[in-house]
Amino acid sequence: MSPIGSGLLTTFTTDANLSKLICFQALLGFGIGIGIQAPQVAAQTTLSSEDIPIGISAVMFAHGIGPAVFVSAAQSIFISRLKVYLADFSTQANATLLGDSGLNNMISHVEADKLQGVLKACDKAVTEAFFLPVTLTILGMAGAASIRWHLVKQRYT
Repeated sequence: MSPIGSGLLTTFTTDANLSKLICFQALLGFGIGIGIQAPQVAAQTTLSSEDIPIGISAVMFAHGIGPAVFVSAAQSIFISRLKVYLADFSTQANATLLGDSGLNNMISHVEADKLQGVLKACDKAVTEAFFLPVTLTILGMAGAASIRWHLVKQRYT
């Protein structure tokens, strides 16, 4: 569900309705919520008793460091693409100015006739930043598929 939910997030445009936004994020959240527990269970099921603490520690480390690294990477993608797309629309609306004032205050810094173009530039930059989570969720599925399959009941009964 996570790759599908993150893939659907790339379909948003500036005129997307709220119900689509909520449904797509709920699908992604549900998929991630279920999938986040799987590596811990897999470590407990597939590893030997003496390796379980190391396996659980590695999983917890990945849960902590992954978002820290990849949120910054997605932000870098967004800012770099935004600079490229804004160059087409206005010399006044540049990424540095919008970064300093924030995207919420963008309207006061952009001429009215160029606002729609700037919004489309932001939309394209966000969409390209969303391709990183799509890639990561697909890689996560590949990693999950490569683990040996064991029944949890067999280990403890």
